[in-house]
Amino acid sequence: MSTILVWRSSDCAPFLSQPIVPYDAAQPLPEFHWRQRNEMEEDEAWQQPIPYAVLIDGHDQPWVYRRSGGDDRLLDRWSVGLGGHVDAEDGQAGPGIATLRQALLRELGEELVHHPPQLAASAPPIAWIHEHDSAIGRVHLGLVFCIPWLLHEPPQPQKGEALSGLGFLPIQQLQAEQRMEQWSRLAIQAMGERA
Repeated sequence: MSTILVWRSSDCAPFLSQPIVPYDAAQPLPEFHWRQRNEMEEDEAWQQPIPYAVLIDGHDQPWVYRRSGGDDRLLDRWSVGLGGHVDAEDGQAGPGIATLRQALLRELGEELVHHPPQLAASAPPIAWIHEHDSAIGRVHLGLVFCIPWLLHEPPQPQKGEALSGLGFLPIQQLQAEQRMEQWSRLAIQAMGERA
């Protein structure tokens, strides 16, 4: 079983007050705790932070993909975010945001054939996202990073990843798209609010 980073929900109040909270570097992160992932999946006393990368082209259009496998709750849903849990190995990157950024870099490397480590390493987070509508949403807290994609070819998922790339699409089109998963809707809204 994997060991993941969790924060006490009571310590996350500044990030949970609304579905989208702009990132403030002056706001300290909660105390880090490391727990077995399977023990945390339904425990609402804890939040599982998820670094959530949105790859954007030169026109600030996010890269969109469709989930073609994996978690049944997300099957055939459209997404703009790549990310995952913060593993214990990510904690070696250092304190605070460095740990979340290391998890982001690792996830991009696992999910994409080519990824922008130099840009991901410096891209500032833009917002915290959280939803209370589902059991899974109540225990996960996303931190959205917008990362410029400068390669000529679009992102390509690694073989074996259950992702089908749809390309870079305009935010206005995605706001009306019914197949978007909830976190992607929140990330798109956060992108619009920072513009």
